[in-house]
Amino acid sequence: MPVDQPEDLSKILKTLTGILSKLSTKEEKSTSTTEPSSERGSTALTNATVLLGTFNYAPDADNTFPEWYSRNQGILEECVESPSLRAKVLLKALGTEEYTRLRCHVSPAKPESKTFDELLGILNQLFGPTKSLFRRRFDILNIRSPAGTHPEEILNLCNLKGDEFEVNNLTADQFKIFLDVADGYGSLVQSFSCVVLRTLDEKPGIDLLELREKVKQHVRRQEDATIGLNSVDENPVSINQVTSQRAARPPPRGSRQQPDSKCKGCEGSHFRSQCPFLKSKCNGCGKKGHLKKTQFPKLFETSLGLCSKIEVDLRLKDNVAPTCLPARPLALPIRELVDKELERLLDNGTLYKVESSDWATPIVVVRKANGQIRMCADYSTGLNEALRDVDYPLPNMEEIMSRFSGNRIFTQLDLADAYLQLPLTAESRKLTTINTHRGLYQYNRLVFGLKTATGTP
Repeated sequence: MPVDQPEDLSKILKTLTGILSKLSTKEEKSTSTTEPSSERGSTALTNATVLLGTFNYAPDADNTFPEWYSRNQGILEECVESPSLRAKVLLKALGTEEYTRLRCHVSPAKPESKTFDELLGILNQLFGPTKSLFRRRFDILNIRSPAGTHPEEILNLCNLKGDEFEVNNLTADQFKIFLDVADGYGSLVQSFSCVVLRTLDEKPGIDLLELREKVKQHVRRQEDATIGLNSVDENPVSINQVTSQRAARPPPRGSRQQPDSKCKGCEGSHFRSQCPFLKSKCNGCGKKGHLKKTQFPKLFETSLGLCSKIEVDLRLKDNVAPTCLPARPLALPIRELVDKELERLLDNGTLYKVESSDWATPIVVVRKANGQIRMCADYSTGLNEALRDVDYPLPNMEEIMSRFSGNRIFTQLDLADAYLQLPLTAESRKLTTINTHRGLYQYNRLVFGLKTATGTP
């Protein structure tokens, strides 16, 4: 037995050595097949992100998403195989403003919940060309290279823009329509060009016969709108009119700021040389330079008017916190003018004094051409953001012109302090508080600077 033991031990050691050798070979193979694969995948994603860069939407510079994606599609497909990873890399490539716009577009869903194909469709729609193909063709034909441009650069530009013109997709009717618009561009028939361009936007594949009918309808509407305009009596009834005058210059230093007596022409509180009725014709005696105010005493009142038909209601968004800001410092030469303006607004009922308010905004003072000031509230500091928007459908020019049909006499009215003639509701007055060097004041009437003022019915 002692002689056989060394042989048995050598066999055992040989067997164990073979097992360990096989295990080491398997481990090396596993390491060489798994680890480099993950490393390659991570490296590919990193390379794709770096090569794609950041997409910034600039349609005026032809930097649109379709153009950007066509340039980077090969990189994305080669570096990233999984569609879900492609979607993540695509979102990573969007700029901050572009991603915010995408997020607002798909809300309440998140961009990360969209598939790669869905993202492509949405991004092509959001960040595509802003100009129609017709407009792009027109701009291409009007490209002019600046003086000193190298001929080779001109040839390269023409080669590129020629492809963007898409000559193969241009039909004979489209080319004729193109010539029609080009002939009328910049001339007195711009309204005709606008009709053609709008029709092409609504129906890009329209033929020439259908377009002619659209133009004929537009011409008939224009002609109907001018019915009766050419038959106006050459000597209409004499009426008092306010003619536009240049802004009066401020009086020189040392001179009187206010006249000692009323104007002899209209009895207003200004100098005779500054009277707006110097060239107006009196309805009483027919002479120029004065008005017979006794005919229409209310019409010539100098006090601030007041609309008695409606009250303006300012509506806040849900869950908004009041904003109360301190008054801004004023220069000493301006402070005296602001005091006079506050007294004027207090006297005519536009403002009234309050002791406290949850809302308060500082004022902005602007000097006018006549030396006086315009005092406005700076509601951009909080109130404008808190107000609900007022949507009002604006009519187009064709609708406005159609309303003139049959009319013979037209009047242009300019209301002095027009906003201040509209009263506010009791709750709305609390929102309009202004903070001045003299304390807090609330507006009784609609004030300049409110973003919803222009949409008031």
